[in-house]
Amino acid sequence: MAANDMKRDKAPAQLVKMSRAVGGNPALVLGTFGNTSAKTRDGGSMYIKASGTELKAMTMSKGFRRLSVDSVLTIMKDRSLGRLGVYAREAEVTRRLLEACNDRGVTRVRPSIESCFHAMLDRYVVHLHPVAVLAYACAKNGRAAIESLFANQKCRPIWVDFGNPGYGLAVQVRRAVDSYAERFGTIPSAMVLQNHGLVTTSASADTAVRLARRIVRLCSAGLKDRAAPMAAAVNKQNAAQACLEIGGAIGEVSGKKVRVHHFPDKHIAAFMKRSNARALCSKPAITPDELIYIDGPVMWLEKSDTQLVVRQIERRLSCGQLIPRAFLVRDVGLFVTGDGNIDLARDVACACLMIRAFATDMGGIRALNKSQRAFINTIANKTTNSP
Repeated sequence: MAANDMKRDKAPAQLVKMSRAVGGNPALVLGTFGNTSAKTRDGGSMYIKASGTELKAMTMSKGFRRLSVDSVLTIMKDRSLGRLGVYAREAEVTRRLLEACNDRGVTRVRPSIESCFHAMLDRYVVHLHPVAVLAYACAKNGRAAIESLFANQKCRPIWVDFGNPGYGLAVQVRRAVDSYAERFGTIPSAMVLQNHGLVTTSASADTAVRLARRIVRLCSAGLKDRAAPMAAAVNKQNAAQACLEIGGAIGEVSGKKVRVHHFPDKHIAAFMKRSNARALCSKPAITPDELIYIDGPVMWLEKSDTQLVVRQIERRLSCGQLIPRAFLVRDVGLFVTGDGNIDLARDVACACLMIRAFATDMGGIRALNKSQRAFINTIANKTTNSP
């Protein structure tokens, strides 16, 4: 950003303040999930989180891009995009978002793929993926549960049907916002995105953050988890053997050597004692994050026998799914494969197991369908352009 631009408007400072306020709270944010934006006073430009940036790590010198709001809105007005194939359209939208950046010469990092829907909303926007909200967003009766939970609240989040990350989600947000505006003459201040997360928006940065916190708090209070945390008994010999068996199975199927990490956890120990634990793991992916960060649902294993693991992986591959990065071995614990940010993969696995458990009280799990999963695996999981 040019120094003079930064001085003329408080938007960059407010964006950093918002991002750090929510980014350091694990109840609101895991890893790089979610995004924030702040428009300039005249509404002409929008500062938004850069793709792949951690909200808590944003500073005044890095972690965001500036775009022309009109240029972004023009993307959504272009009907020719609807005539393109889904993958060609996403590539074109990504290209146009880069062209919409009016902070030339600063960086080529991409703005968030969710920039299109941010441009439609109020001056400040907070978009998060909290477990407490996703419990409702990923449940078959989640919409009714949200409406009941907030029936007597001043702010009632509207429900937005699922749209593929990026342009598809922006289309769904536009429909929901337009419908709301026709009825009430204003845009909604909060939205629950099906199988995706939470959005709050306001003319005040502090209000947008407070509203997000309040909604997460109320959603948390409305959840009932019947499995209390319990001590995670660890048999180091069994855990070490499971690491060898899982690693061997993945090597046999993929021809690649992987590291396997064991994570004992009191919440995972309680989850494994559920009578429906295996059934909960058997459902397809429930969020884009589950696909992007752990390549699909946690795989339940009655035991860590190499050939058993091979057969289960092969069955998943035959259904067009990927080799999972997370495994749950009965009475042993959670195992995550790979290198890099293993703690993030662990946290995603744990979060998605909790979401699945909570959803059982709201009509059961609403999973992503086959075409939605294919899109995410092809577009989001194969690029660095994460939300």
